[in-house]
Amino acid sequence: MKIMILGAAGQVARLLTDDLLDQTDFQLVLYGRNVSTRLAEKASERVDLVDGTFEDVVKIQDALKQGVDAVYLNYVAGDALVKPIVDVLEKMKVSRFIAASVPDLYQEVAGPFAAWYRQQMGKVWQSKYRQAADVIENVFGYFDIRFDFS
Repeated sequence: MKIMILGAAGQVARLLTDDLLDQTDFQLVLYGRNVSTRLAEKASERVDLVDGTFEDVVKIQDALKQGVDAVYLNYVAGDALVKPIVDVLEKMKVSRFIAASVPDLYQEVAGPFAAWYRQQMGKVWQSKYRQAADVIENVFGYFDIRFDFS
């Protein structure tokens, strides 16, 4: 399996990269701003580094032509950024897309933590992040996940 990690130099993406390299035999395409220098130590037969930004959908499309089976994005963004990425993924027939974002898009945060979280973050399910999730769900579907920190 070959997985493309968008925003690969981010903290969570680096953890995911390490886990995938340690626990699987997957091939990885690490994509992000200056990854060829920021993640130079990761380059190997299993890891390709592609420099680019989220806005550079032509570079993303070219990287997908390497036979990518799945794409992972761990970035909080509005629909203006997410829609062009999703359009390219759909055009390139990527069927597996994991988009990690902010909690509470579906009002899934429950228990005592919910009141505090919503006081800090507002009604996330009514924000630009919810609109970005709608763009993704219209193409890739939706999974309901519940969190209870009580």
